[in-house]
Amino acid sequence: MKKFLVFLFVFNLVYSHDYWLHPKKFVLSKEDTLTIHLYVGDKLNIEIEREFQKDMTEKFEIITNDTIINLLSRLQDKSLPVLSEKFELEGLALVAMDRGWAYIELSQKDFEEYIRHEGIENIKISKSVKKKVERERYRRYIKSLIMFGDKVEGEIYKKVLNQRLEIILLKNPFSLKIGDEVEAQVLFEGKPLVNKTVMLYSLVQGKVFEQNVKTDKNGVAKFKINNSGFHLIRLVHLRRCEKCSDADWESFWASFSFEIPQR
Repeated sequence: MKKFLVFLFVFNLVYSHDYWLHPKKFVLSKEDTLTIHLYVGDKLNIEIEREFQKDMTEKFEIITNDTIINLLSRLQDKSLPVLSEKFELEGLALVAMDRGWAYIELSQKDFEEYIRHEGIENIKISKSVKKKVERERYRRYIKSLIMFGDKVEGEIYKKVLNQRLEIILLKNPFSLKIGDEVEAQVLFEGKPLVNKTVMLYSLVQGKVFEQNVKTDKNGVAKFKINNSGFHLIRLVHLRRCEKCSDADWESFWASFSFEIPQR
């Protein structure tokens, strides 16, 4: 797999790091084509739509209670959107994508701003050590929950996929309504990530609403549902890259998109 190095001038905004899967429809009939976009941006403000990058994609699957569909073998490189295909499926389905390492170099000032922007409190930069750049490697774990037909039964939404950084929904969003709580557990390397800032973005008529909460002792974050429609839970986990020759830091990014039905 190629090593991808991203320099600052590539982005208008250094901090536009989020990747998320955005289905054209979250609920599909048998006649519908499943179309999923892979967007890059910050707080749901789309900077670019990413094409399917075979070299950078380690896993891309649709998981149901009965089957796992490996999309890597079905898709052509540079497909845009990343998925547009019909499937004969029924019930809830989890779409999951794992992306490989990418690399970036930031000035100390920009790196500190990035930490502040993400609400990362466990990382402190030494003021006594002056460095031209901070080198970071990062990878992404991306999920979306969709439904074929109208059967909301099953618990595929809470299936653990053993991603390095993983968001697991503990309640079925298709069964929730405004005023309920959506609960998500965050695991890092299989263990609950405690006292971690997790964000929920919701989109209403083009306006983005944001909630930030901390995970509890079980790695669970709870958000109140204030509106129907598109929602995205996301977080980043950063740590020093021990025994790395090509990076000072490594970060893991996770996102999970879903829809709250309009009732």
